[in-house]
Amino acid sequence: MLLDLFRLRKRQFEFTNERVVHVVTADTQRAEPDLVARNHDEIRAIGAQIQQRYDDVKAAYARVSALVHTLVREPTNSEANAAVGRYLALVKRDWRKGMELLSIGDDATLRAFAELELANTRTPDQMMQVADGWWDWSEKTKHVLERTQAKQRAAYWYRTALPLLTGSLTKIRAEKRSLEVVVDRRSGAANRE
Repeated sequence: MLLDLFRLRKRQFEFTNERVVHVVTADTQRAEPDLVARNHDEIRAIGAQIQQRYDDVKAAYARVSALVHTLVREPTNSEANAAVGRYLALVKRDWRKGMELLSIGDDATLRAFAELELANTRTPDQMMQVADGWWDWSEKTKHVLERTQAKQRAAYWYRTALPLLTGSLTKIRAEKRSLEVVVDRRSGAANRE
């Protein structure tokens, strides 16, 4: 049931940077006190990144929570389908359910991506079309979390298409963009504005 996907405990969004620092340092402090002392600023930075992600998820949930109930009452409501599908795909990473809802939503761009994905995209050209679409869309969205997830989805399609690509420029673009996402994930740059 759709509502099961959105059942949240009150404490799910109660999260602080101090708690991250405490959790990360508590075990390490016992084993390697010097390591914690030398890397405390880096641990705080990691905590801040995690805090930002949780804040982004909380904000995304706040934007969509009322529309979940609308969707339960009106399953064909295109606005609710688009918003909830976007949340499921780009925040919760439930791509299958997200694509199902986006395919009947009112956002024409996301609906087109969803239809391509649900059509069991198999040719390299179709895969590149989906990948380039997600990539281009990610460059336009103002939500950091959605941007990150859209780029990761594009990278998934680029990696899937790579072994099948024959055109050198297309292959180079797929490799470059896929690698860019990996680098962003490692550096945390994809999660910052």
